[in-house]
Amino acid sequence: MDSVDLSSFREPGDNQTNNEIYNNTNLLSIRGKNIGDYARKALRIIYSHEELLSSVLPSEAMGAKYHICEHRYDEFFTKLVRPKLVNFLSDERKRERKRQSTKSLLPSSRDHSL
Repeated sequence: MDSVDLSSFREPGDNQTNNEIYNNTNLLSIRGKNIGDYARKALRIIYSHEELLSSVLPSEAMGAKYHICEHRYDEFFTKLVRPKLVNFLSDERKRERKRQSTKSLLPSSRDHSL
């Protein structure tokens, strides 16, 4: 999906970027190998672990980071970002379930004292 040409989604004109600051972190300075990688890293900064497990919340910094034209943002998000975010959130939930099941399988310290 990353092989899609971003130029059709971009804003025309100069590509001067503003700062997108969240909790003293410039979201535009996050390095990502691709759109999906950037989105995952930004979401981990913006949202708590609990929010990631229970919410699907897109990062508005995506438009600024990749200079996406405002009227094309919905299409850009639908075609390129949403599938990656869905997979990311699903994977986070799977990891949490695995962590919880592993935790519940471990014997408690009380069992060792018997």
